[in-house]
Amino acid sequence: MDVRFESRDAFTVSGFATETSAATNDTDLGSLWGEYKDKLASMPEGRNGLYGVLWYTENHSFFYLLGIETGGALEGASTRVAIPAARFAVAKVPVRKTAVEAWTEFFDKELPERGFAPDQEHGKYFEYYDEKGDCELWTPVIPFQSADTIYAVKGCEAKLRLAMMASDVKALGELEADDLAFINHFGQLVSKSDDILSHQQGGFKLSDIRFKNQSIRDLGDIAVAVTEAELEGKLGGENFTDHIMYTRIWKKTESKWRLIGGQATRIET
Repeated sequence: MDVRFESRDAFTVSGFATETSAATNDTDLGSLWGEYKDKLASMPEGRNGLYGVLWYTENHSFFYLLGIETGGALEGASTRVAIPAARFAVAKVPVRKTAVEAWTEFFDKELPERGFAPDQEHGKYFEYYDEKGDCELWTPVIPFQSADTIYAVKGCEAKLRLAMMASDVKALGELEADDLAFINHFGQLVSKSDDILSHQQGGFKLSDIRFKNQSIRDLGDIAVAVTEAELEGKLGGENFTDHIMYTRIWKKTESKWRLIGGQATRIET
């Protein structure tokens, strides 16, 4: 497969979506295309080609949106998806190869051979069909080193979540740097010793932390994680719920990632 790399600004795709899985996608997508292809292609925006946008769900199925590029809402469309600006790897699907076969080769062979991995943290991948029906595969990419960093820091964020809920001071001590400087959502500067002491005293107890959205940026030996979370717990014996946006800064030292700083902002609802 011939692969090129191309930067593209953000855009929006509007159309019709279905939830499917690896076992049923042939039938589900065939029905979707059969019902909506001609309708979308007949619209003025459809002259610029059709898009098949894919994104995964938490239960290991995925959504597929068949649509067209639009500047805003599309009358009659059921779903609209924003495609963030990104650097994409692009490959044309060869003749006599299905889209599924091409995606598999693209991800398992073509991208690794070029030192890249799909950047699913910061974008969506999609199929683009031109007016002739030829198909291109588009996926946002990052170098393998960045993919490793994102995977490692995401693991640290998950460990931190569990340690916070369990008040596991040993785990917190391993994850937090000795010179940690964190600003909480009350505007208070919290050190490592402050944080550990609050868990030891038991006045602040988190019963649940639900990560809603998370993005991680690789800056070499530094990584920045931005996480939206919903909290439940007790403070001073009183139940509370909160909606927080965390920015956490991780630094790699001696092959380990440790939290060195960050801040929390309350999201008002």
